Amino acid sequence: YPHLKEDDIAEKCPVCCDNCNCKACLQSSKLINAIKTKKGAKNDHEVELSKYMLKNLLPYLTRLDQEQMVEKEIEAKRQGLPLSELKIKVADLFKDERVYCDNCKTSIFDYHRSCTECSFDLCLLCCCELRRGQLLGGADPYDFKFISRGKDYLHGGKAEEITREKVSHDEIREWSKSRWHADSDGNIPCPKANNGCDHGYLELRIILEPNYISELVCKAKKLAETIKLQEAEEPLDNRCSCLKSVRNADDIHNNTREAAFREDTSGNILYCPRAIDLHHEGLRHFQWHWSKGEPVIVRNVLESSSGLSWEPLVMWRAFRQRRKSKNDSLYDVKALDCLDWCE
Repeated sequence: YPHLKEDDIAEKCPVCCDNCNCKACLQSSKLINAIKTKKGAKNDHEVELSKYMLKNLLPYLTRLDQEQMVEKEIEAKRQGLPLSELKIKVADLFKDERVYCDNCKTSIFDYHRSCTECSFDLCLLCCCELRRGQLLGGADPYDFKFISRGKDYLHGGKAEEITREKVSHDEIREWSKSRWHADSDGNIPCPKANNGCDHGYLELRIILEPNYISELVCKAKKLAETIKLQEAEEPLDNRCSCLKSVRNADDIHNNTREAAFREDTSGNILYCPRAIDLHHEGLRHFQWHWSKGEPVIVRNVLESSSGLSWEPLVMWRAFRQRRKSKNDSLYDVKALDCLDWCE
């Protein structure tokens, strides 16, 4: 930068500002270390955010602990054991394996029931619904016809000629919930008993350490009492400025956007702030909408970032020409083809 003075370079130079997208800077660990150092810094604002998260998550965590306790009591009674003597088998999983319920497709992170003979898994909520005879979360089997048009078609090319051999019938679901019932003692048989499963039953298993959630709830409640969480200020009252009608396109600058035209409802307006506005008072406004389960569109996110680009070509430049090094783990990435979901 021959036309700039040294002070100007310190203000404007991408390298000096730690937001340069050149290959040398992208492959440097300097920026990564700077981000880690920044994340490690604590301030009053982050403490308030932690209090807010604790207040909103504690009721759900408590309910989760209660669900696990009920399931343990059912299992202990079924085995004829005191609750203190109940031993729950740890799930046999691969590292980073994602476990999900085969009925409702919800991700499972701890307590669940798994078949002793096949790979069928069921979450605790579905176990409870099945015992009540009110199982939701799925449909009976049906045939799905998949037509293969060739690999080139997946990548924007021409489709191959369709032949009878290229049409396959895949049964999306190989078991029926309509004929599936729990035993009187709470035991749950595998619903796939007539489809290759040798009459297995669903055994209670865990992924985390025993009593992990119970201990976490205990710590959270003690912390809530210590900081007098019940006296914490609510993010906003029930009157929100976003509920007013959007009259013209200029209202987008007021952080609102009209998304629907339904009559007799205040739910036509979406909160649409800029990322740079989501600090302090703006953050409380965001929390009000987010806690109600409303969609929020956050605009201009890169304005409040480090300045690094998320464009594919920039990321490709960062990862190419890498060789084995002591920092190799920093560059372990997986890429998915969005057309066919191949890894």
